[in-house]
Amino acid sequence: MILEGIVTTLGPDGSLNIAPMGPIVESPTLDRFTLRPYTSSTTYRNLKALGEGVLHVTDDVLMIARGAIGRLNDAPTRPADVVKGRILTSSCRYVEFRVTQLDDRDERTTIHCEAVARGTLRDFFGLNRAKHAVVEAAILATRTDFLHLPEILEQYDRFSVLIDKTAGPDEEKAFALLRDHVHAIARRRGVPIPGSSDVVVPRAVCIQTPSRLHFGPLAWGPEAGRRFGGVGLMIEQPGVELRAQRSDEWAITGMMGQRPRVSDFSSRVLFQLARKMDRARAMATHIHMDRAIPEHVGLGSGTQLGLAVARAITLLNGKGDLPVQRLAQLAGRGARSGIGILGFERGGLIVDGGHRASGAIPPLVARATLPDDWAVLVAIPTAPPGLHGEAERLAFRDLPPMPDSLSDRLCRLVLLGLLPAVAERDLPAFGAALVEIQSHVGDWFSPAQGGRFACPEVEQLARFLSDRQLHGVGQSSWGPALYAFDNGPPDRRDALLAELRDRFSLRPSRCFWTRASSSGASWESIDPLPTDLLASGH
Repeated sequence: MILEGIVTTLGPDGSLNIAPMGPIVESPTLDRFTLRPYTSSTTYRNLKALGEGVLHVTDDVLMIARGAIGRLNDAPTRPADVVKGRILTSSCRYVEFRVTQLDDRDERTTIHCEAVARGTLRDFFGLNRAKHAVVEAAILATRTDFLHLPEILEQYDRFSVLIDKTAGPDEEKAFALLRDHVHAIARRRGVPIPGSSDVVVPRAVCIQTPSRLHFGPLAWGPEAGRRFGGVGLMIEQPGVELRAQRSDEWAITGMMGQRPRVSDFSSRVLFQLARKMDRARAMATHIHMDRAIPEHVGLGSGTQLGLAVARAITLLNGKGDLPVQRLAQLAGRGARSGIGILGFERGGLIVDGGHRASGAIPPLVARATLPDDWAVLVAIPTAPPGLHGEAERLAFRDLPPMPDSLSDRLCRLVLLGLLPAVAERDLPAFGAALVEIQSHVGDWFSPAQGGRFACPEVEQLARFLSDRQLHGVGQSSWGPALYAFDNGPPDRRDALLAELRDRFSLRPSRCFWTRASSSGASWESIDPLPTDLLASGH
């Protein structure tokens, strides 16, 4: 069971940190419990350094709300009885604890704790629907960086009904504090707030995107009804990162090799915008590329870059945070797969429903979030680029129609294989379904690519990964990028990475572990670009 609480810790310098946290508990006595802070958190750093803290249980939702948004450091406290720490005097009860085991090999740590002292300060007031709504709102307020912000805003609208019906003064104040915090983030990111027509026009923005793994299409041919369809996964690395700001003239700086593509997308977006608005209102933009996805290796570089450029230009031109379908139209993406477009917006494991004859962006028919402990290996062997552009169009033109029996089998593997395996956290079953999908799709692709895989180098590397007992080994899109999954210990993954790089002479940028992206692309307002970037040329 996860219990919502507040943990106080002290830093090596004696500074107090107060953080809402949900420990995993087994009994109401809290003799032992487990904390799961991220390695980026102050709680983790303090517990690793000193190994002591205090867990609090409270019905004071105003305190929980203030803690969720970092406004609790002035709360009244007293020294702990046994450990080096502080007790929140407005809590109901507290447990002083010491760390017995700490595992920080993953980004989200596992810290086992044991109680050494406890106390009760006051009675628990009782249950109330508004209190529960504030607790849920506080949790969402801590997750605005990796959950879909429009969905958080919709949840807040639902919570407000419970607040109006059942809240007291403290619950009302707590919810208003959280709502103002989340609305401020939404305004900064240009996300529309329900019931408000305000659009914030930032001076400069930073756009970050994930990458896309494509597991395969689900249908193809003149009689298919809905063409392509598909299943794929968004991953955190590699990704696109660009900064952009309004400027006196158009400029593209940063990664030299990416500038022609950025220029092409910018021109396309500007042309599309000019059809809807006065050209004089389309402000010139300076785009600086900080990071990019390798081109034509099967990771969806074109779609992520095109959508990022479209989002930057539209935000800076006062269009707000447009729906991803509109961004795709502006950038000219989505002629075939919808995975990268839908994943740009939401992240996760994506199933798209294919195109109608009109060529509209495919609908999202299913989405799932992979477990945190499923790591994703990406390996890009030294091999020719995968099919793209006109060569890809011609390849699909010449491929035979996908038989109904094959399409039916692929759909069954997705609906009754991949998705249930994710829901049940069953990586072997997920991997088995994915390998079968890969084999069917690879065989269907073989007339265009000469075999189940893009080339012998890719096949050799795939066989190597399968022999190492990795799950779901396959080729993303036309390759040559390969993917595989593992939920074993980090030291096993590190050893495998070293072996791969040595045996296949792969640079770190061509062979690495990453994780599924659960939230898709993000953007935020930033300070204007430094002067040295503005002067660095077109």
